Amino acid sequence: GEGGDGGFGGEGRDARGSGRRQRRTFSDEELPQLDEAPPPASPPRPAPRTRAEERDQHATVRETAWAAFTISPLWFAAQLCFNYSLLYTTVTSNSILSTSSSVFTFGLSVYFVGERYNRERLVAVAAYVLGSALVTLSDHRDDGAGSNPTESTNFGNFLTVLAAALYAGYTTAIRFLLPDDPQVSMLLFLGVIGVVNLLGVGAIIVLGHFGLGMFPDVFDNVTPRVFAWACAKGLFDNVLSDYLWARAVLLTSPTVASVGLSMQIPMAAFVEAAMGRARWADSGASALGMLGGCGLVLAGFLGVVYK
Repeated sequence: GEGGDGGFGGEGRDARGSGRRQRRTFSDEELPQLDEAPPPASPPRPAPRTRAEERDQHATVRETAWAAFTISPLWFAAQLCFNYSLLYTTVTSNSILSTSSSVFTFGLSVYFVGERYNRERLVAVAAYVLGSALVTLSDHRDDGAGSNPTESTNFGNFLTVLAAALYAGYTTAIRFLLPDDPQVSMLLFLGVIGVVNLLGVGAIIVLGHFGLGMFPDVFDNVTPRVFAWACAKGLFDNVLSDYLWARAVLLTSPTVASVGLSMQIPMAAFVEAAMGRARWADSGASALGMLGGCGLVLAGFLGVVYK
């Protein structure tokens, strides 16, 4: 009896103990799972593009390509006049007179683009022009290429101003022809300009040189080194700077983007002084005129931006 009772009691205790052990084992296994964070939800899938959105995108691409095709002749003519003027005038005068494009841009933008016009902006542009004139007079030189240096310098200055006017038309045309859309691709725009000029101007040069005997010395000095420097200049001067500048035209206004180029005036003066080729530093009057002109140009830039 005792053995049976003990056996029964032992079995009951063992069963109860086993049950408690099972409950403890169950809790120990489940509690860590309850503490774990739920798996992150998958991101929502983007909604499929509608046909209207696709048509708008295709229209934007067509408008961008057509704008680039239209602007290509202005772009090439401006580049040609600007680079050719460097043969006849100094870098500083070239840079300074090029900033006169802001005057042409301001007038064209007010007329074609509807840019805001007020007296403060007009005064700022006038200060900008006066500063450019002071710097130009301070950088006047008495020697140059050719038998008549003064005529050579004047011709170079004329080409620079002509390039500035062409740049003004190019800048205003960007704002006028390109759609006011953040989806506009400046890479597509500049790429089409490059292709049009490569095929059009390249065909004229090749046919004229080999077929009509024109441009006899166009390939004479084209060495691998010269070609490499031309490609480097085209990449960093034309592609990179034009990309940033054209994007600035769309983000701000043609006048603000053009006047912003005036920052090259003190940069060009500093580079010439660092290279020991600053003729304006030979006399106190020229140096004072250069500093005063740079100050007026900076004031004009700030006036256009904040007014």
